[in-house]
Amino acid sequence: MSLSRRFVVSLLLLALVVSVGTVGYRLLLHAPWLDGLYMTVITLSTVGYGEVVPGLAGSVKGRIFTMGLILVGMGLLLYVLSSTTAFFVEGELTNLIRRRKMEKAIARLRDHLIVCGVGSTGQHVVEELLAIKENFVAIDASQAHLDRLLAHREFLYIHGDATSDEVMIKAGIERARGVLAVLSNDKDNLFVTITARQLNPSVRIVSRGSEHGIRERLVRAGANAVVFPNHIGGLRIAAEMVRPRVVGFLDGMLRPGGETWRIEEVAVAAGSPVVGRKLGSLRVEERLGLPILALVEGEDRQTRYYPSPDMVIHAGASLVVLAEKDHIERLRQLVARG
Repeated sequence: MSLSRRFVVSLLLLALVVSVGTVGYRLLLHAPWLDGLYMTVITLSTVGYGEVVPGLAGSVKGRIFTMGLILVGMGLLLYVLSSTTAFFVEGELTNLIRRRKMEKAIARLRDHLIVCGVGSTGQHVVEELLAIKENFVAIDASQAHLDRLLAHREFLYIHGDATSDEVMIKAGIERARGVLAVLSNDKDNLFVTITARQLNPSVRIVSRGSEHGIRERLVRAGANAVVFPNHIGGLRIAAEMVRPRVVGFLDGMLRPGGETWRIEEVAVAAGSPVVGRKLGSLRVEERLGLPILALVEGEDRQTRYYPSPDMVIHAGASLVVLAEKDHIERLRQLVARG
């Protein structure tokens, strides 16, 4: 039994004994309710100011009842005292308050990300999202995985099964803009994908994969993209050998601490005032010091590297730039407000 449940049970038992004592004095000795309650309290507390209930001194049944009340009450009070001490000393109340605070913070999130799994792959996902200051909720069934990350940083999390509808709803799946399924097992990631797609048809889902045959199943289940860490790791090892300086440049962007430069994309919504304007009219490099590396547009995601200033911006296009987080926010505002 958890400490919180033990604490509640002990209080309920104490209330029950007080009620039984009060009713007992009322039925056995016809004592007024207040006198019965008073006699019960001073008996249980072993204070013993005196017998305030009329007729108790000459009543055998009354005395037997009182002795039983004392024996039961003393044992119960010791139980209540130990439960209360454990509840406060062992931090259960503190943990309860922290959980409630976290639940309220999660309930306030909008357009956030949900990271399902903080194991060998998920922990790096969490670290990256913290570095770029993205709002997210992490879910993991292993408290040890969560504690390992929480020892060095703070973030919103839920200790539970990410394949559960209830847990995903608690994480705000209906309000989320993205789900990252990075559990260690392909089948679990498949279940997460199915669950997330059913609960939020418009959410973007990126799933981890181990076996290449799982890609088609994940895509059919609703995943927008599937990433194979082992495959990417192999490419990285080869690149480290043949292009070490390029890899070092990319590593510099992802290195913890210092400036957090990233290659980011800024989407152009259908209602944006920049739709139909020429790219050069935004003066992105002049205003923000950000050169536009590429313009991605069309359903086939056609990429135009170093686009001409005369190119017209269409709805749904994305501007790809190399920038810090603050610059990205300013660029998003520029695209949104024109």
